[in-house]
Amino acid sequence: ARKALEGGTFTGYSAICVAGVLPPDGILVAMDVSEESAAIAARYAQKQHGLKRVAIADWDVHHGNGTQHVFEEDPTVFYASTHQWPLYPGTGLREEKGQGNILNVPLPPGAGSIF
Repeated sequence: ARKALEGGTFTGYSAICVAGVLPPDGILVAMDVSEESAAIAARYAQKQHGLKRVAIADWDVHHGNGTQHVFEEDPTVFYASTHQWPLYPGTGLREEKGQGNILNVPLPPGAGSIF
């Protein structure tokens, strides 16, 4: 999280600060390669750097049920996930909205990519 907040990027299991510049109220966007890392980075950014709001974007084949569960009652963290449905772990329905801070976009198998 520290490296992301300073405008750096990580590889592997970590977070990326999208523009390298944070607005005054502080928004860190963590891309969830490992849901544990994104959750830890989000909370670290809030506790150590005083960020008021954090967004986590998770896009891969599986829903990040652990990250969603950690933050579903915390409106200071926005969690968005695109994932294949149906597939393990069987969570991530559109109806799962937390406190209005959860956005799930389940996709059918073979939905492909624009890249």
